[in-house]
Amino acid sequence: ASFPAPTAKATDGPFAAAPAPPFAPGQKAAAPEAAAGDAAGACGGSLSSSEPHVTRAALDDLVFRGRLGSGLGGSTYLAEWRGEVVAAKVASGREDACASWNVEVGMLAGLSQPGHPNVVRLLGAVEERLTRCVILEYCDGGDLQQALQRRTPRRFFFRVASGVAAGLTFLHANGVMHRDLKSPNVLLHGERGVKIADFGLAAGVQPTGLTRTHCLGREVLTPETGTYRWMAPEIVMHEAYSKSADVFSYAMILFELITHTVPFSDRSALQAAVSIGLQRLRPAMPDGTPDAVRLLIEACWADDGRARPRASHVAEHVGSIELALT
Repeated sequence: ASFPAPTAKATDGPFAAAPAPPFAPGQKAAAPEAAAGDAAGACGGSLSSSEPHVTRAALDDLVFRGRLGSGLGGSTYLAEWRGEVVAAKVASGREDACASWNVEVGMLAGLSQPGHPNVVRLLGAVEERLTRCVILEYCDGGDLQQALQRRTPRRFFFRVASGVAAGLTFLHANGVMHRDLKSPNVLLHGERGVKIADFGLAAGVQPTGLTRTHCLGREVLTPETGTYRWMAPEIVMHEAYSKSADVFSYAMILFELITHTVPFSDRSALQAAVSIGLQRLRPAMPDGTPDAVRLLIEACWADDGRARPRASHVAEHVGSIELALT
């Protein structure tokens, strides 16, 4: 896909706004309870035999300071480990949570060597009979969805747009499709840090265009994966999909950066999926969106995945738009 050259300067809206307050971490807390049930056999295999380069840790090595967030798959805690402040994701006792833990450790183990500044870094992992925990670098700015609930700093749009595009380019170049790219899975750190996180649904890209998950040596076809509001139409419709589905999700993140609302906020998540997959609709961009940004988003959320630009091309074009508009 080709993009028109940006022409106008942006002086207001999400492209130039007031600073946002810093993220405040939680207070000291007791260590989380171990997940119920023996999760070791949920996915088969073991970390020790499949990922020899992952640093092993014991749960007792972590000093938990507070809960950062939680969901069906488990909870994430602010913790200290080996003298460093970290984020510790403790899996729940659900079988799918164990599978996601295996995938995240497996994917990040490969991506962390040499790593990329726009992809969260794996530091270690805990594998005990009742507990699975992944130890990640801590990002002090919280997630993007949290940040968009308040006023954002000047040029915040381009900070996030360029960071996510660069991280996605790295993932795709290394044969990894994220499959759940959305604002809660983009973390912020420091003045400029933007990192793609949560690789529990990630997959290696196959020559056929379909994807297969990595679960400690097993490959399992998954025709529909992700979160409805950010999900590409071909995934909603259970069709073959490729890395371009991540580019569609990226377009939805750009929409969030402009509007500070999730895609199709006026309807349920399931209705949003129907709108995307069956009705071929897209959320309406607000008046005043710069033409270059609007055309970029429209290219990225094109109905035909083959028409969407590659992540590397998107990253280059975002840089050009920023130079022209700021």
